[in-house]
Amino acid sequence: MDQTFRDIACGLVAISRSFYARGWALGTSGNFSAVLSREPLRLAITPSGADKGELAAEQIVETGWGMDDADNLKGKPSAEALLHINVVLERGAGAVLHTHSVWSTIVSNIHVRAGGIIIEGFEMLKGLEGVKSHEHREWLPIIENSQDMPVLAQNVSWILKRVSRYTRVSLETARTLHVGCKSCSGETACRDFRISAGDGGSATLDQAQSKALTRAG
Repeated sequence: MDQTFRDIACGLVAISRSFYARGWALGTSGNFSAVLSREPLRLAITPSGADKGELAAEQIVETGWGMDDADNLKGKPSAEALLHINVVLERGAGAVLHTHSVWSTIVSNIHVRAGGIIIEGFEMLKGLEGVKSHEHREWLPIIENSQDMPVLAQNVSWILKRVSRYTRVSLETARTLHVGCKSCSGETACRDFRISAGDGGSATLDQAQSKALTRAG
């Protein structure tokens, strides 16, 4: 494991354990990735079936566009790796944080018929990129969940193309994707967004971990 990969892996482990402690990725739910390179596109990503509260840097695996994950000797990447790849391609993101809390599941079920939920008037929204005031309205799209990953990835891509502002997408009955554009700011934005949405808690990366996730992005 080279030093760049190790630094990024340690940053993903810190996020995984922090989010687990706050109930945002219980057990093996959720998955997190960061860009290693863009040409060719390669991501460091949490493996399939890993407990996010007990994750170790040695478990982080590599995936990317055109890679055969069956050849990965360290383990199988998350089943939703294609979602991460598509989000990075659509947004130029440096990290994708995919949470899976009880509260996001409940909120998604309540608002799925409306196609999304509006969150506004909260100070914590200023933690989102480009937001300067609590007098801000954030639209969180909700799309139908699916076990067909190519179809789900295509639907997420369609949403992201439709409105350039979107950096978060909620999947019905399940999850919220948080995109940190070209940095690990997605971790801070994820925290502030979830607090605004009523899914409280707090988490921060130290300077070394921040640099690790920012470096490749």
